[in-house]
Amino acid sequence: MVNLSLYVYLVSHLNWVGMPSLVLSSLFFLTSTFFLTWNLGYAYSIHRRSRRPNNVQDSILETFPSVSIVVPVYRESINVLSAMVEGFVKIDYPASALDMYVCDDSDDPAQRAAANTVCLEKGGDRVHYCTRASRRGFKAGAINDVLPRITSKYSIMLDVDHVPQPDMVRRLVSAKLNSQADFLMFPQYFRNEDENSVTASSSLKQLVDYRIDRLGRCVTNSAFCVTTNWIVETESLRGLGGLDESTVTEDLATGLIAHSKGFKIDLIDEKLALGLAPNTLESWRRQQYRWSSGTFKVAKTIFPKAWPRLTWHQRMDYTLSISWYLCGLFTFFLYIFPISTALGVKFFRYDSLPEFLSLTMSLIALSWLLTSYPVYLESRSIRKTLVAQAASLALGDVYVKALISSLRRKKQLFSVTRKDGKGRIGPGSALRSLRFHFFFVALGAAVALHSMVTNQSLASMVNVGWIWYNNLWVIISALILGRN
Repeated sequence: MVNLSLYVYLVSHLNWVGMPSLVLSSLFFLTSTFFLTWNLGYAYSIHRRSRRPNNVQDSILETFPSVSIVVPVYRESINVLSAMVEGFVKIDYPASALDMYVCDDSDDPAQRAAANTVCLEKGGDRVHYCTRASRRGFKAGAINDVLPRITSKYSIMLDVDHVPQPDMVRRLVSAKLNSQADFLMFPQYFRNEDENSVTASSSLKQLVDYRIDRLGRCVTNSAFCVTTNWIVETESLRGLGGLDESTVTEDLATGLIAHSKGFKIDLIDEKLALGLAPNTLESWRRQQYRWSSGTFKVAKTIFPKAWPRLTWHQRMDYTLSISWYLCGLFTFFLYIFPISTALGVKFFRYDSLPEFLSLTMSLIALSWLLTSYPVYLESRSIRKTLVAQAASLALGDVYVKALISSLRRKKQLFSVTRKDGKGRIGPGSALRSLRFHFFFVALGAAVALHSMVTNQSLASMVNVGWIWYNNLWVIISALILGRN
């Protein structure tokens, strides 16, 4: 209600007279509406989560249905694959009822030979090493190609870096037996989350996504599974036709298709596997570009086809999921408002300095609350929230680039998100990632200086403070990301 009240107050004071003010007011209205809509979406997810029945049952398995773990691989480090196989053999489940399929799309013969050796020596005949001649459908195609070979009752999907906990299979099978869901997912936790600011921010964002957004959306059957961390009856996956192969975001596409066909997706909120978060700015930005560009493609292709067969909750939540990647564009818009005001475009109507001050402070409070509250709700730490929000600035231009590429219909390419090894970040990579933000910092600083020289009124000083509030966030982001 606080955010909604601030939004109404600000919008009611927009100035629609004159072309410059009309353009800025329209831009502000769109930007604030976007962030408010997402904030209300989080609020509704939290409300739905509070209505979620506590029906997780820890039943003792009397029989042990067969289970296959499916692990797609492409140009991954041998150390990462080795950790996965070692984790697999430690799983507390009857060996006769558990096997694993490693679906390797790597095209390097030496890489394949090394991977095959790891699977054979550490996993024995319970780990099936699979290759194919082409990369049709990328990760989804690799899984689909091995699907006809799987004879187990259940299949569990794991990324190669997500090492299973010993009790993972027992917990998932028990939960699946007590659930009416076709797909049952579980959150992504990362064993390297404390390595640096990139891993900390990425890990926290994933937990917000799972433990707030998806957990609430599952109440109305409107959350989709990513391509790791879920269990399904193998025949159900075959009946769906496998995973969608038309995009690099096969998880979003498959979720839409599954929901449009009446499948149910739910979540068990337990730590059952530990993965690796991207530990460099370059790998994080590459991952986010792949996700955002794939999402924009799904928005143009699969989403419209599935729309008529979706419930209104599913339509709302998929719209929110797809639109999230527009945040990069709207983040850059936020720089324009105080700079334009300093240049004489008064898109806010006010009669006195206190009123202008209240408008400015309301806007700052609104932007902070809208973007930070869900992160704080999960972290319960102001420091972690600040780190996550500041580090996320480095992704803004990535999302804008993905949007432009989608509009230009640029072909999507699949790239690996490197996560192994020591993640090295420093001032150079931070400045490169924030170069477009620093353009607005420089522009804002120049405009603020000009405003202080030519117009020394209190209203002008308030607006200069607004400019430097935005600039300060960029500087904080650079300092956080510049520390290794």
